[in-house]
Amino acid sequence: MDNVNLTIAICNIGCGLLVGGLSVPLIKGMVKMNNWYGIRLFKSFESEEHWYKMNKKGGKILFAWSVVILLSGILCLFLPKLEGPLFWALLLAPLLYVVAAIQCSLYSAKL
Repeated sequence: MDNVNLTIAICNIGCGLLVGGLSVPLIKGMVKMNNWYGIRLFKSFESEEHWYKMNKKGGKILFAWSVVILLSGILCLFLPKLEGPLFWALLLAPLLYVVAAIQCSLYSAKL
């Protein structure tokens, strides 16, 4: 196995596990309104109801993208040396959390 593959695999698996693990309490509604942890958009702070709705939906979105990123890391372990577009796609996979942020923002506009 190539060191590049292993490095990308460790980073993607780590990101997927970390963010996926942090999203579970959000989904379960275990996080009270605060200034540090949760889906913290303007709409989230309008009421407790909005806080819990945003965090539940946002947690599900983050968890789903975490699974994708985790699987991309696992995939790196089984591929030959990464090159070209596949290298860049797997290297930049954690940027999918930007898509999650956009999805959360779009959801908040519906509240």
